[in-house]
Amino acid sequence: MVIRDKKQVIQYSNIIIVALQEALDYDPARHHNQPRPALYIDGAKYKDDIWELIGELRRLNELLERKSLRTARAPAIKLAKHFDTFLGTYSKGMGWGLSGLTICTVSALLYQLGLGHDVVGDIFRHFKGFR
Repeated sequence: MVIRDKKQVIQYSNIIIVALQEALDYDPARHHNQPRPALYIDGAKYKDDIWELIGELRRLNELLERKSLRTARAPAIKLAKHFDTFLGTYSKGMGWGLSGLTICTVSALLYQLGLGHDVVGDIFRHFKGFR
């Protein structure tokens, strides 16, 4: 695994963190004057999964900013597996368009991390179910 572009990895990671954090912070009981965040799904397991993903993405960013790129290999593979599980569970609940954007952004992140086409292909298989 060779990271293709560290800056792009951090950028994609931050984009995903912001989107997930927005969904996590939304509280329907507060009757926001704004629409629900696109990635919001009401469910305790979903929120737990988001917490884990955000934590993994932040750890990956820290590794990339402070340490050698080799130390990011294991966290990158763990992140790919977690995204695969997350998307397999929730992509249909997100709807076609949002799932497509999420899957493509995750795939771009994993590609820039240097994960092979097999791993990125595993993520894209979640998109095939929407046709």
